[in-house]
Amino acid sequence: MMSEHASETWHSRPDDILDCGQYGLSRAVRSVTGRVVAHCPITANADGDAEACLIAAAPDLLAACEEATAYYEMLERATGVEHGVLASLRAAIAKARGESEGGKS
Repeated sequence: MMSEHASETWHSRPDDILDCGQYGLSRAVRSVTGRVVAHCPITANADGDAEACLIAAAPDLLAACEEATAYYEMLERATGVEHGVLASLRAAIAKARGESEGGKS
């Protein structure tokens, strides 16, 4: 099941740098259509490259968590054995969707 948050693929390239004026340079994260979905500041104190890569992977990571949740829920129903990983998966999904305190800005 792909959520609305993971409906498109995002990517980030090392050479895709935006000049954000007074805010400095940022590495862009774009959708497959070229729309900028995020930009990560490149400063001495912030690793814009690592942040951009993680943001670009977010839709895929959310989809993987949703698929794993469905699998472990099916496994629990079939075996009656609880899997502790489900709580972590559900928390991560809620955070990604902004449905938890940790996911709100």
